[in-house]
Amino acid sequence: MADVIVVGAGPAGSIAARELSDYGFTVSLYEKDKLPRHKHGAGYVPCRALRALDSLCVDCRATFLQTVRGWRIQSGNEILDFDFDGPEDGLPGNTYREEFDFFLTRLAAESGARIIDSTRVLKIVIPRKEGEKYSVITEKGTEECEIILGADGARSIVRRKLGIPYPKRKWAVTIEAEVPVEAAAIDSYGEKNLISTNYVQSGIAWAFPKRKGKTVNVGLGVSAEEVRRMGESLVAVWKTLLQNQQWYRDQSVHPHYEIMPYKGTVDSLGKREVLLLGDAAGLVDPVTGVGIPYAIESGINSAEAARLHFEGKIPLLAAYNDLMNSLLDELNIYALKLHDYFFVKNRMGSILRLTKKDKNLRKLMLDMSLGLISYKQVVEHFSLIRWFLTYLRSIFK
Repeated sequence: MADVIVVGAGPAGSIAARELSDYGFTVSLYEKDKLPRHKHGAGYVPCRALRALDSLCVDCRATFLQTVRGWRIQSGNEILDFDFDGPEDGLPGNTYREEFDFFLTRLAAESGARIIDSTRVLKIVIPRKEGEKYSVITEKGTEECEIILGADGARSIVRRKLGIPYPKRKWAVTIEAEVPVEAAAIDSYGEKNLISTNYVQSGIAWAFPKRKGKTVNVGLGVSAEEVRRMGESLVAVWKTLLQNQQWYRDQSVHPHYEIMPYKGTVDSLGKREVLLLGDAAGLVDPVTGVGIPYAIESGINSAEAARLHFEGKIPLLAAYNDLMNSLLDELNIYALKLHDYFFVKNRMGSILRLTKKDKNLRKLMLDMSLGLISYKQVVEHFSLIRWFLTYLRSIFK
């Protein structure tokens, strides 16, 4: 029997398991696949994730295959380059998710968490009465606990058992692949990550170079609603994106598909002594499609909520909600407003043109890229009046 059972060994589950173990609780962490396992994703680790890990004295930079020194954003014929300033250890990086995730899982094991991989969780049993134990039923047996943390991804078994829905209108479909390339292909990106809005309307395309791995991750993230409306298959659009990379030479590549949360979080982060973390809770940025920093923060917050609960200070879900409130507002209110402003209304090309001409807007976009300001602050700056005045200045210059 454990104090806490964590389901899923991604960043959310591994960080929660590590923190809880460091607090002195007994933790079992179940992962359905053999570790290290493949993880679908572009592998970008943003500054917000680095700061969250730094707060735990965790340095993940050894997993980086390339430091990212800026963005190249493309919309229509407009291309805007951002260069990141600052020391090397303050810059984001590109990694392989299987290596990054396994690094965090090993930290949990070193702190004392029991890692059980190659073991699928089949069911969780929620007791009828307060004070009774929870049970997690797996392929290899049953274990009881006081608290369950569901960090088992977009298709979360824990979330389904709790009866907490995640509507199809909120989903996105992603398709990506690590494409082997020569050094010259890596050099062509100028140590920047490429983002483009030219291929889909509600979503983004990307190409993220990884120098040490000699690959470029090429992918698309598209809202599920748009996928249904598209006149061609998603793989055909992805192939066009791949072929438009200047280094492409008819490589034979087999992409991976997956669904992901996209347009906001779940309505409830759990029930009683069961919490949802990371993708299971819908904690993904609808502007960028990034989920790693929010997964890490949910791992930290769920562990702190469990500590408060075990000390008898506050009910578990109430403690977790309090700790997650600002993050939920960031994703459900302000990030969604920016998503609709940038993508749904097709304003990105105009924004790039204006940003080239206005140093204040350029700084705002740069600070947003580095996570130095919140989406709430960005929304406050992106008022229609400001954009209108900037637009007039651009006309009469």
